[in-house]
Amino acid sequence: MTNTNAPEIFVDVIANLPSELVTQILLHLIGSEHDWSSIWSCLMVSRTWQMRIFNSSIWRVVRLDHDAHDIAVVSFAIPAFMDKVQELGLASIPLDILFRCLSCLDAGGFSSLKSLSLEGLLKG
Repeated sequence: MTNTNAPEIFVDVIANLPSELVTQILLHLIGSEHDWSSIWSCLMVSRTWQMRIFNSSIWRVVRLDHDAHDIAVVSFAIPAFMDKVQELGLASIPLDILFRCLSCLDAGGFSSLKSLSLEGLLKG
């Protein structure tokens, strides 16, 4: 028999985990297929999750390519994470996203960038 009058208790696991574990979880969500849509969904959960995600080290190496899921979503979030990126790979991405990245770079963004890889950029 359960007590229906008992208050529900919610625990935000992500808010309480060490940053290293949060990073490992996020890297697992992205996977080898660059599925950024999962990260986008996590960003919508709460401000705490946004802070934990944007402060994680998943942004050190970002690869955007024609196979990446929801590449437009990632390009929209570029200003929030661009100064954490150390390695940026752009391969066969739409020109509007390329121009967004390059304009951020030109405006002084990507201040931590050490490596930029451009491949097959003539996609329409």
